[in-house]
Amino acid sequence: MLQTMPDIEYAFKNFLNSINHAYCDEIQFDTQNWQRFDCPTSPKGNKNVSYKAHSDKYPCLKIKCHKCHSETIVFKYEGHPQFTNSQYQKMFSQAKKRNHDQKKQSYLSLKEMRSEWDSAPPCLGHCYFQYKDLSITEADGLRINKSGCILCPIRLISGELISTQSIPFKGKKKFYTGLSKKKRLSCFWLH
Repeated sequence: MLQTMPDIEYAFKNFLNSINHAYCDEIQFDTQNWQRFDCPTSPKGNKNVSYKAHSDKYPCLKIKCHKCHSETIVFKYEGHPQFTNSQYQKMFSQAKKRNHDQKKQSYLSLKEMRSEWDSAPPCLGHCYFQYKDLSITEADGLRINKSGCILCPIRLISGELISTQSIPFKGKKKFYTGLSKKKRLSCFWLH
C-alpha cells in the first residue's frame, strides 16, 4: 500500500496530540526555516513552539517547545512511504517552489524593513526608557518608527542590518515579520 501525504500528516497529528500539541493546518512541509506557533499551554501570541516537517524519503517532524520541552523532539514516520516516481517528483517540485517563495518573501521583508529603518529618525528618548530608568544616546543606534515604537537594529557581526526588533512602551517586543533571528547580533549600551 502506498503511503500518501494525508497518511504522514495523520501520523504527525497523532504524535503531536500525544505530547499535548495540536496539529496546526498551517504547518508547511519541506520548509527551510523553523515555523513558529503558539504553545497550547502559553498565552496567545507567545510563539513558543517551532516545527520543522519533512515529507521526503524519510518523513520526520521536529518540534522545539520552549515552554513544555527542554530539547528538540524528533518524530520519525515509521510507515516507510513508498511514493511513486511521479508523487516524489511532485513533492520535490512543491518543496522547491515553497523554498523559492520563502526566499522571495524574505527578500521583500528585508527590503520593507530597510525602508522603514532608513525613514526612521534616531531615538533620543522614549517613555519605555523612562519607565525602565535607562538613558540612551544617539550612539546607541536606536531609531523610532512612525507608530512610536523603538527600533533596535539586528545586525550580522559584519555590521550589516538584517532585521529590527520593535519595542513598544507597553506590550510585546516583536522581531520584524518574515526575517530570521538566528545568528544575529543586537548590541547597544545602556548608560
